[in-house]
Amino acid sequence: MSVGANHGIRCLGITPDMSLIDCAFIRLAQQRYHFKLGNEPNAKRRFASYYGLDWVHIARHLEQGFSIYVNKEKLRVVKIPMFTSDITPQPYTEPQPEKKPTIWQKIRIKLSGSEEEEESDIAEEEEEDEYPIWDEEFV
Repeated sequence: MSVGANHGIRCLGITPDMSLIDCAFIRLAQQRYHFKLGNEPNAKRRFASYYGLDWVHIARHLEQGFSIYVNKEKLRVVKIPMFTSDITPQPYTEPQPEKKPTIWQKIRIKLSGSEEEEESDIAEEEEEDEYPIWDEEFV
């Protein structure tokens, strides 16, 4: 239900049971979609008081994908099309944070005074991490 569109206000109300909503809110809602009506006696009574017993029977036997559309007191049964997407989901890989040099690497760099060794040491450690050591007996 959307309420207050004529005053520039948008409000959306979703409920499983009409008896849980205030009567003023229902009267103010100019557009409503009602799906299959459950067995709750209060909901059936409230629905019948607004739309009549014929519409209660129709609402009780709605199939999946159908709803009753109310627009300014005009009722009709509409079919809601099945959602289909042309976009396929793309796999998401989390960005890996940059590896900072360890304390031992920092000490080695300070002692040697060479930054080239730092880059080569980090590259060697990355290669070691990517390829685990396998015993050839078990392969």
